[in-house]
Amino acid sequence: MAESSVDAVKSVVADSLCHRAPTVAACTQGVSNGREGINMTINKDQVKGELKDLGGKIQEEAGKLIGSKEQQAKGLKHQAEGKLQKSVGDLKEAVTDAITKA
Repeated sequence: MAESSVDAVKSVVADSLCHRAPTVAACTQGVSNGREGINMTINKDQVKGELKDLGGKIQEEAGKLIGSKEQQAKGLKHQAEGKLQKSVGDLKEAVTDAITKA
């Protein structure tokens, strides 16, 4: 039973890192996505939100592993906070892009 929970945590972390790898690269290097005139830079709120969401997923899986409903709930809370913070970052980026294009 514990082994499958550990595998679940590993899976969540691996999936999150794989999906976020291009995001992190764009953030740290400010690279273009290959399309003319489109830049994929990322602001701090987007990065912090992604990391908080990832941490919440890990905390939720750890709570499942040890059988703690409290830790699972805290993990879900952190995920929601992370998604909200990322959305704020997305909005900031959209406003900045609109201003620079105007």
